[in-house]
Amino acid sequence: MPDLPPPPTLVPDPVDTTGVPSRTPSTRPTPPRPPAPTRTAPKATRSAPAPVTATTVAPPPTTRAATSPPPAPPVSPPPTHEHHRPSSGPDGPRVGSSGPEVLEVQVMLQRLGLYEGPLDGEFGESTELAVIQFQWSVRVFERPGVCGPLTLAALREASA
Repeated sequence: MPDLPPPPTLVPDPVDTTGVPSRTPSTRPTPPRPPAPTRTAPKATRSAPAPVTATTVAPPPTTRAATSPPPAPPVSPPPTHEHHRPSSGPDGPRVGSSGPEVLEVQVMLQRLGLYEGPLDGEFGESTELAVIQFQWSVRVFERPGVCGPLTLAALREASA
């Protein structure tokens, strides 16, 4: 904190005979204040460094275990150019199925206004979504998206 000049002291006015100090500052010089003590941090003392003892660390053993080469990835048969898909799964037509039964399902779903895709006999995602929507609308609880016997019967009845 900076040193500030001392406040003016009130001293009796030599002209005033009342003995009451006046509020005007005296023209007498005031004695200087002693400087404020400064704080200093204690000086750090240095001690001699601790003696260092050398320790020897043995390197890890370098024995190599017999490693075998990684196994080869399984070999898949080369792709054929035939477009062979099952006409339907064990439960009925489903995604990936193709054939006249799938075409029949697409036609029935189109008559009901649930399918707007191509009538190509290929059971794709749009056919699956239409089958699921139909199953929920008529409350047929078979595997969603698979045209099992209950779904096929309900489709034939609804589109007739």
